[in-house]
Amino acid sequence: MADFEPQLPRLDPRHGEGAGVAVGHPPPVTVVIPTTDRTEYLKQAVASVFADKWVETECVVYAGDPPDATVAFLEEIRMRAPLRYIVGKRGNPSYQYNRALETVRTPFVSLLADDDLYPAGRTG
Repeated sequence: MADFEPQLPRLDPRHGEGAGVAVGHPPPVTVVIPTTDRTEYLKQAVASVFADKWVETECVVYAGDPPDATVAFLEEIRMRAPLRYIVGKRGNPSYQYNRALETVRTPFVSLLADDDLYPAGRTG
């Protein structure tokens, strides 16, 4: 996916690794996205999350019984951006949101459906 190049803010080293505090930026946000068999929508949703350059953002995706294409996409992005994913059973979006929310490590959370997009500046 050549058009996906997230630009992440520089972390302030005074806060230590994993502290999640970026210089001149508000506190970090985790965006939670549940998905089931909608890889093309998920690609657009994830790209819209990381297009926001104002706030340091982590993305947690809950993938319910994902096809190989979804797992391959998530692995590719995980190597280049702060993305974690959970592979689990299919469930309704509430179930998937709740499983992903159990893993959040940031003070703020935002929920995004896999077929939605964030406009620029949304997470800030």
